[in-house]
Amino acid sequence: MCGTQYAWTLPTGWLAFTLFAPPQTGIAGQVGGWLLFPAGTTAAAWTASVLLATGLLLYATAGPGR
Repeated sequence: MCGTQYAWTLPTGWLAFTLFAPPQTGIAGQVGGWLLFPAGTTAAAWTASVLLATGLLLYATAGPGR
């Protein structure tokens, strides 16, 4: 939606937040830190699936950024 120029900002920002923020407990901490969990972790799998579905829906609706 933002084009290729800014496509790196959300994943990089999320990873930076995950690495530098204090670890959270509970489901919110697992969802926020899903990038650091193994692939078999339930919270990581669900978070990745929701982000994939959201991205596909937005791309199908709005198309590529120009």
